[in-house]
Amino acid sequence: MSTSQTPAVLSPVASSSSLSLAMPLSQAGERLLDRWAGLQRDLRMVLDGFRGVQQPTFSPRQPRRADQQRSAPTSAPSIAQAAPGVLKPRPMVVRQVIRETESAVTLVLADPSGAPIAFAAGQFFTLLVPCDPAGGPPLRRAYSACTSPLDAEGRPATTVAITCKRVAGGIVSNFLNDRSAVGDVLSLLGPSGHFTPLPRADQHRHLVLIGGGSGITPLLSIVRATLQSEPASRITLIYGNRSAADILFRGALDELASQHRDRLCIRLLLDEPPADWTGGQGLLDEKNLQAELRTLSLMPGSTAFQSDLRHEYFVCGPAPMMAAARHVLQDAGVPATQIWEERFASLHDPVTVGGAATQPVPMQLRLGRLGADGQVTKSEHAIVVKPGETLLEAGLAAGAQLPFSCAMGGCGACKGRLREGDVVMSEPNCLSSSERASGYVLPCIAKPTGPVQLDVES
Repeated sequence: MSTSQTPAVLSPVASSSSLSLAMPLSQAGERLLDRWAGLQRDLRMVLDGFRGVQQPTFSPRQPRRADQQRSAPTSAPSIAQAAPGVLKPRPMVVRQVIRETESAVTLVLADPSGAPIAFAAGQFFTLLVPCDPAGGPPLRRAYSACTSPLDAEGRPATTVAITCKRVAGGIVSNFLNDRSAVGDVLSLLGPSGHFTPLPRADQHRHLVLIGGGSGITPLLSIVRATLQSEPASRITLIYGNRSAADILFRGALDELASQHRDRLCIRLLLDEPPADWTGGQGLLDEKNLQAELRTLSLMPGSTAFQSDLRHEYFVCGPAPMMAAARHVLQDAGVPATQIWEERFASLHDPVTVGGAATQPVPMQLRLGRLGADGQVTKSEHAIVVKPGETLLEAGLAAGAQLPFSCAMGGCGACKGRLREGDVVMSEPNCLSSSERASGYVLPCIAKPTGPVQLDVES
């Protein structure tokens, strides 16, 4: 989620300014891989201790999708702990307003108490914006952090910055761009998302970041965190925009490139370059992206490609650019486990569909949870959904450990299959046509029209 969209699907082929969920390109065996990765990580930490390798200040566990809101550090409580409303946001004060371009603004947020804000580079927050002059409920939008989770001394940061790009007709994006001021109090849910390289001090790898437009937001956070936490790793950023005026964070990128000449390479491309432009030209389509990767020796088979060094590819931006990157990398033989995408389903100003029940209705919930021992525990819950409540709100309030992330229909982390009954959901959302046809719903935005039966696996 970078500037004003909503992350949608995660994949180690992950998404951007709306909502984000990251996972391997192929999701087969996802749970087994999670368990194996956990065992590897724990064993590595033990061996590192014997070898005297110091663990980095910031080395969070990449959570399973279902655990995203259950394992947050005490400095940033899980929103699942905020019963009875459960989806209780964290109040944040706007400390600084930075005008990035004519159509994009960055808000630096801080907890009023000065408490640290725990998140991983590449994650996003769901922002609740009170922009209805009539006093209606705040609107939710997801935005990626563009700052590092660590401060200059390597301690957990006490501020986080998000960037909002203006969208034509967008209620929230225009409100934030035109009316944000220092001292404003907003509310956050999260952090959420798996579009994270998880920096480790002993890692030696090459991160290849491919971004377009506002997709730079989570990538900038990744750049900052990796440079700070992985002294042996290198980063190459390929970043495309329409014009020079559209380049977000130009000053910050130039400064980082100057400070880390031996570790950070930035390649800028413009579709409408000025006469004196010396960078790349054209759209980040398959042809240009393949040429850039080959010229920079960042693709298997290209001259001087370091096959003995692990390359990881993080892609975030417009859908056509992401599709092009995926095709180029797959055709070059890059393993799916080394490609991450941050896709964004544009959930600006969703339309709420009427027809939800106006009386309390019963929900029969069947919940399957994968435990640390690899065993699936199943439970059934008889729950009453109050008028105006979503299935997720009702389930969490009743104590059911339902998975969720963005809580606004953009990431699919809470997805469940409706066995009986009907619900209404705000549109648009991240469900695909095939998922809808198979009976899947998003409990975070689904309201029942009558009694329902729901299956959820986490």
